[in-house]
Amino acid sequence: MLGRIQREGTGTNDWSEAEHVKAQWETWGQFTDPNPKMIVNPTMDEAVSKFKEHIAFKNLEASTRQDFDQFFRLRMLPFCSAQKVKELRFFDDAPLVRDCINSWRRAKDGKPLAADTKRAELERFRTFLSWSVANEWLKDLRSPT
Repeated sequence: MLGRIQREGTGTNDWSEAEHVKAQWETWGQFTDPNPKMIVNPTMDEAVSKFKEHIAFKNLEASTRQDFDQFFRLRMLPFCSAQKVKELRFFDDAPLVRDCINSWRRAKDGKPLAADTKRAELERFRTFLSWSVANEWLKDLRSPT
């Protein structure tokens, strides 16, 4: 007896990338990697890359993925570079989280962010930190304000 056909999204609208994902699934015989590479103490670049993969796989709107990309590019990664924060685990430290938030400025003139912009960026930051806690990369989720 044949089983039901299961539809599964590849998380992309690029045909060649979707074909690559399909080929992986066929090789694995399932939709997930049977031998995933475990990252115990990710660098910031690894954590951001994995988070971007996660939101792409969740098939979020392109504008949402673009907002996260902009958050990392304009806020998070420049702060990490300036403070020489190489690994995600350093964000277990509440003062570092506050320093990161306080470093956010408008790109065009360096002035503090407008209230609505700061609220949206805080939500993105919290989402990233919550996801990092869920992956057991951070011990404790701070509630930045």
